[in-house]
Amino acid sequence: MMRFIGYFALVAGLTGVSCSSSPTLAGGAGTETTNAKVTGVGMCSDGLPALNATVRLRRSDYVTAVPTLAKSAIYGADALTDSSGRFEITGIDPGSYRIEISNGQSAVLLACSLDVGAIVDFGIDMLRAFATITGTVDTTGRAGQQLYVQVKGLERLVAADVAGKFVLSNMPTGSFTVRAVTADDSAIAEASGISVAPGVNTSVTMLSGWGFSKRLYLNTTATGANVSEVVFGFPLLVRLDATSFDFSQARDSGQDIRFTKPDGTPLPFEIEQWDGTAKVAAIWVLMDTVRGNDSTQSLVMAWGNPAAASQSNGAAVFDTADGYAGVWHLSEGAAGTGAAAVYRDATGNAFHGADNISSTDHSGVIGAGQRLNSASGDFVDLGINRDFLSGVRQVTLEAWVKVAPGDSAGMVITHSIDDQRNTTLSYAYIMVDQDHYLLAGGRTSSGDSVPEHIVVADEALTVGSWHHVAASCLYGNDSMYLYMDGVMISAMAAPFAESQTAGTVSTSSFIGRQEGIGENFYNGWLDEVRTHRVARSAAWIKLSFENQRADQKVVISR
Repeated sequence: MMRFIGYFALVAGLTGVSCSSSPTLAGGAGTETTNAKVTGVGMCSDGLPALNATVRLRRSDYVTAVPTLAKSAIYGADALTDSSGRFEITGIDPGSYRIEISNGQSAVLLACSLDVGAIVDFGIDMLRAFATITGTVDTTGRAGQQLYVQVKGLERLVAADVAGKFVLSNMPTGSFTVRAVTADDSAIAEASGISVAPGVNTSVTMLSGWGFSKRLYLNTTATGANVSEVVFGFPLLVRLDATSFDFSQARDSGQDIRFTKPDGTPLPFEIEQWDGTAKVAAIWVLMDTVRGNDSTQSLVMAWGNPAAASQSNGAAVFDTADGYAGVWHLSEGAAGTGAAAVYRDATGNAFHGADNISSTDHSGVIGAGQRLNSASGDFVDLGINRDFLSGVRQVTLEAWVKVAPGDSAGMVITHSIDDQRNTTLSYAYIMVDQDHYLLAGGRTSSGDSVPEHIVVADEALTVGSWHHVAASCLYGNDSMYLYMDGVMISAMAAPFAESQTAGTVSTSSFIGRQEGIGENFYNGWLDEVRTHRVARSAAWIKLSFENQRADQKVVISR
């Protein structure tokens, strides 16, 4: 019989430490016992034993009853440490527990899951300075009601004042779920993933009408995105699945999802994908600032309001004022149905693309994508005379690509305009050549005599694998850069020449095709194609790749 579920965590500054070896079993090998035992030693910061410290063991889902109700059965036990700082609690039923050791000035929190008859020795751990959680429960519609705040797994209960403000002091270091209730113990809001550090005050805002919320943390350190620069105005991808989110608590299409800063300031967002049956979702959230080399920045996701209407708004996330010309998620399901079907542009420009794709394969990196077959002449027509490049001196193109086997060259995205002024970009593209090498190009005039400046990768794309590709060029700054999977792989430093002779070319734009001789139909899969009327920084492009990749480590749910 398994007597110990295979982990226990020391909830200190870390998210958790797993137990890799089995603990001693009560009664020796092969002996059946009913209850479990935990033991350990608490030490003060000065290295002395934590003498007569209070030890409270509670089930992970335990909450302290409000004063108006009779005390419910204790899901746990209490003890004191001895002169060596040691404690021992026996007769514990199987389950998941939290153990708090406190001497009145500092504390440590331990956690374990126990099977029948297990003995867990936590060894020695250090008590750390108390943390504090201060917050506000939205009291809208609850005038005159007394509200209380509990902490799951701890013996904590505080009353909120008439404005809904509360303070949870003397908190051990760890990650917690905070629950707001009425005087009859009816839950009105719950916030999870509240991580606190020694001596730090952490703020929480709990929305009225939203039953649940959780903190999402951004990791741009070396263990996450590995981006040291600050990035501004960034569309952050938040992925949800069955391991990180209970879809049964939200509305069927995510209409009640909301995002805020920790202080309650709303954040614009767009739901690209929501599949409650498959339990997956992909949501873009506009972050005004993402700090570099940081793992403490957070945002709040709230849900659980059956009356809430959707506030998904792609135009607010991909704002044209922030340099977006077009953003195509390519998540539409219809294919091969002609110009009546469109691939929607998420920006306010509404530069929707007409469908000329024969395949019904919608494999993608972020939700659905599109399979383009060059033999069938598949492409998305982005139209003519649309203001993608007119008047701009900078551009960034980006996409997720997965090239198919074969030797056909293919255009990922291309834009051109008939610009008679000869001082701004008139042509820009990203393509894959016949040997699967990535290249990008651009020129500043539509005249045939103007040189086309090209930057080429020095390594081929892996056939059948997804890659994030991007190219940015700055006219007048003598620079053009090519990126693959967040890394700059090629650059040029030659001026974009200006022509004195104005020519005329097509003003069309396409995904998966180039107009004219040698149409260069792309062969493979595409997802999340974007055109920016600004040159995004290397940090921006790296953060985009690291955040959007399937195995991302940027957005963390604690």
